[in-house]
Amino acid sequence: MPNELIKFWQRSKLTKPPFFHPDDESTLWQGNGRFLDSEITDFDTLISQKQFGPFNDKLKLSLSPVPYAGDVAHAKFVILSLNPGLDYVDYWAETRRPEFRKRMEDNLRQSFRGVEFPFFGLDPELCWHGGFAYWEGKLRGVIRKIAEKSFDENYFKALRDLSKKLACLELVPYHSPSFHAHALIKDLPSCRIVKEFVHESLVPDAKAGKRILIVTRQVKEWKIQRDPKFAKNIIVYSSAHARGASLGPKSGGGKAILRDYGIE
Repeated sequence: MPNELIKFWQRSKLTKPPFFHPDDESTLWQGNGRFLDSEITDFDTLISQKQFGPFNDKLKLSLSPVPYAGDVAHAKFVILSLNPGLDYVDYWAETRRPEFRKRMEDNLRQSFRGVEFPFFGLDPELCWHGGFAYWEGKLRGVIRKIAEKSFDENYFKALRDLSKKLACLELVPYHSPSFHAHALIKDLPSCRIVKEFVHESLVPDAKAGKRILIVTRQVKEWKIQRDPKFAKNIIVYSSAHARGASLGPKSGGGKAILRDYGIE
């Protein structure tokens, strides 16, 4: 099933914007594309606007889709989220830094040969990007404990090790600063296939003890129920904790990661 998910996204062309999976096209443009932002195409377009400032909440198809991050086939810890966020640096990174753009393409193709940090959100070489700020910030307490316990307090080595074991799946693969396109979820083929992958591959793996599944956002849409029998390997956040989606040492997800490292 991981191959099916990857094959699905390998059919997505990334030569020029707008970037989207071809199967999603008709759904994305329903209602005259009311959920899409077609005005911003690159960093130059962004800063030339009269209202260069707060983004609207529409989906940004001028940025590469991120249906997943990390080595999906081999990740021990898999986080289920809603959709990739957005910052000014995303436009700058993809249009001004070709090495970053290639990294995004390699992630989409799941090509990690020679890549030291498969989960790019934990790569110190990308510390200038919002993705690193977000993920390293959320996991800092957990990584510190891993460094202390397993790597003689070497934070870099702990980052690298967790990067090889961590993946994140997004319910909707398209960027936005906040999400208001809920009407698209039930119709987008990309949403359907990622949910099929979760239920046909990840959930059975987690129940068998092969993975740890951490459902942080849109629990109802992922359709994963809490089950005391598998509570150690399938962590489902409550609605009260979903918005913050904490991954600190005392959170459900953080505790599960640390427990797998032998840290209670």
